Amino acid sequence: MVRRGSGPSAAQSLERTVEQAIASPSRLSAVLGARSDLYPLGPALDALARTVARLSGAETGLVTLLTPGLQHRVGRSGTGIPVDERRPDVEVPCAHVVAFEEPLVVPDCASDVSFRASAEGPHAFRFYAGAPVLASEGQCVGTVSVRSRLPHEPSHLVSPAALVDAARQASALLAVARGQAERAAQLRVLAALAAGRPMRSVLELLAAEVESLLGPGLRCSVLVLDPATRTLSDAAGPSLTEEFRMAVDGLAVAEGQGPCGSAAYRREPVVAVDLTDPVWAPFLRLTRELGIQACASLPVLAPDGEPLGTLALYRDEPGAPSAYEWATLRSFAGLTRLVIERSRVQAELTRLATRDEVTGLLNRSTFLRRAEELLAAPPAAGTDHVLLFCDVDQFKLVNDTLGHAAGDAYLRRAASALRERLRPEDLIARFAGDAFTVFAADVPRAGVDALAERAGGAFTVPLQVGGHDLRLSASVGAACSSVSGSAVDDLLRDADLAMHEAKLAGRAQTRVCDASLRARAASRSDLVLALRHAILEGETSVAYQPEVDLLTGELLGLEALCRWARPGGGPVAPDVFVPLAEEAGLIGGLGRQVLATAMADLARWRERAAAVDGLTVWVNVSPLQLNDARFVPGVADLLDRHALPGHCLGLEVTETAVTAPRARARLHELRGLGVRIAVDDFGTGYSSLGALKALPVDLLKIDRAFIDGLHGAGSDARIVAAILAMADALGLTVLAEGVERAEQLSALVRLGCTRGQGFLLGAPEPATAIEARLSAPGPGAAAGTRGRPGGGRR
Repeated sequence: MVRRGSGPSAAQSLERTVEQAIASPSRLSAVLGARSDLYPLGPALDALARTVARLSGAETGLVTLLTPGLQHRVGRSGTGIPVDERRPDVEVPCAHVVAFEEPLVVPDCASDVSFRASAEGPHAFRFYAGAPVLASEGQCVGTVSVRSRLPHEPSHLVSPAALVDAARQASALLAVARGQAERAAQLRVLAALAAGRPMRSVLELLAAEVESLLGPGLRCSVLVLDPATRTLSDAAGPSLTEEFRMAVDGLAVAEGQGPCGSAAYRREPVVAVDLTDPVWAPFLRLTRELGIQACASLPVLAPDGEPLGTLALYRDEPGAPSAYEWATLRSFAGLTRLVIERSRVQAELTRLATRDEVTGLLNRSTFLRRAEELLAAPPAAGTDHVLLFCDVDQFKLVNDTLGHAAGDAYLRRAASALRERLRPEDLIARFAGDAFTVFAADVPRAGVDALAERAGGAFTVPLQVGGHDLRLSASVGAACSSVSGSAVDDLLRDADLAMHEAKLAGRAQTRVCDASLRARAASRSDLVLALRHAILEGETSVAYQPEVDLLTGELLGLEALCRWARPGGGPVAPDVFVPLAEEAGLIGGLGRQVLATAMADLARWRERAAAVDGLTVWVNVSPLQLNDARFVPGVADLLDRHALPGHCLGLEVTETAVTAPRARARLHELRGLGVRIAVDDFGTGYSSLGALKALPVDLLKIDRAFIDGLHGAGSDARIVAAILAMADALGLTVLAEGVERAEQLSALVRLGCTRGQGFLLGAPEPATAIEARLSAPGPGAAAGTRGRPGGGRR
């Protein structure tokens, strides 16, 4: 060993050099990491120590790591040597090897003033030779050395070059161990990620693994960028105080917002080597209280360069990170990115699986699952769990007239209004199409109506789309756990019942399900089952009401009207079972039966009475039937089967049914078969002159509501006159429905209406009675019988 100078001052200088080298923070960080890394390699290091001792002929071989005042032997040629030994660094030859990072040979420690203390004591040695062991980043962390109790000349033992080779082997083992330790730590993090643990839990583990690899005096944190707010959220900091973590939670991505905010803003590492750096300004008090002196923050970047978060290392001593610390940070930054990206993908998949794509509300399955979970807890005293079913009124008109984009815009606006009007903890879902559901827990019983009203008000929000002002409404039904029970299916069923009750009350209404409503629903369910059976068994029948010339009484046509007499229950009014058939999806089967019966009756009448050739049988058609692609082919098949010309069949549709493009297309197809088309209940819908002009319509039937009020020169008379004038301009025929009094007949004739239908002109009769009348000789065969007023025509 070459001595630089002599005397007390030189000795003091040497002592300072050795102590400073051993205590270097960056070197200590590497040593602490090496200690944990090399622990699994104990047997291999012991073998290396034995090999060096055998080749050199020395008594002892050692692989030693050094921290201030402590020698830690990670490899020993024999078990008689202690693992740890404490001595002042300046007295230890290994410390001098580390300080100067070069081999050292001491032939006789007893004669060397620096190492005389090593020649004394129970583990004394006289001869020493050692070479430096380096970490992969270049720090000297320890030595490979040989020792003997007797002094020797260097040439008699191993050469420094041989020791250097052995030290290189130890360095290589250290590099391998470090890589294995990092991989093991990363595998633990990946296992947690694969197990589906939450992102914060996985990142907390990741930060703890970094701290474990780098040793004490260093604290790791992870902040994650919130894309919506462009702020950094606390995600991990196992060794940081709660106060500090709260202070950095919500950190702005901006210059001067601590090392992490600045690193995310610059998209490059930021190092604050001490507390004088301006980036500390917002957190200076906290960092001092916590004992933090320095920080290195590494931005975690997506492939496109956008920040995902930061991975930071806080130091208890001033200074920049060592090469080892930088390498570890960079290695785990990639893993941090993987965790964050995986979490974002998982969050997006969860959103897609649980949220409605149009409104962002919960979807149906998620709503039902979460509502079921909340229902498991009973409501607080004096409260109810409440489920609302909200159905937008006449929403189909928006999609049909303005398009689905307008409909989606309205649904999004309504969803936003619902969130604003309801409590944050209430569950809100787009249940299906234009139907929304709400689950509210612990609602005071006196506040259920108000809750339903608030929800209903959300659907009246104005919205302008494409120059059109949309202001719709919704019918809202509510079900309470005190009435419907704690099963989500039962609450949903009762809320749906109440919603339909609100629809029947005129729409834009709210109803709360009670025992009487459930009883009515049960009765309606029984009626639906009976109607379904009646259709399957052919228990319905058809009656025919005459349509006559108001001036001559001549029979011009017959309207086919469905009749149903429930076995054991008597006749059921058409205005009860026809809407029920539409609600229950039975209208298609019922309509086909009526049409088939009417065609068969007409064919039979035409064979037996020549007077029938000019008659038209009119059959009512539901909008749902017009939506069925099989409807037009079915009509054509019936006409062919009975050898009937198309003009002898007339189909009656409502004004609202013909507004949809699909329905209009069907009507044109039917007109191509020769079938006549009538608009029923005209005047109650939304028809315009332009719409009528584009439709294949032959006949307008004025709704009975206008006929009931015909007297003098009142508004109904003016409306009827306007309809007649419009029809005349379009070349359409007009028929008045519901003629039941003589003064109505007189008023219609006076206004110029020549066709009518009603009890005054003829009551509905079964097919046999109509056949007898048509077959009778004389003028009566073609004339309608004047019946007594009263009752409805359906």
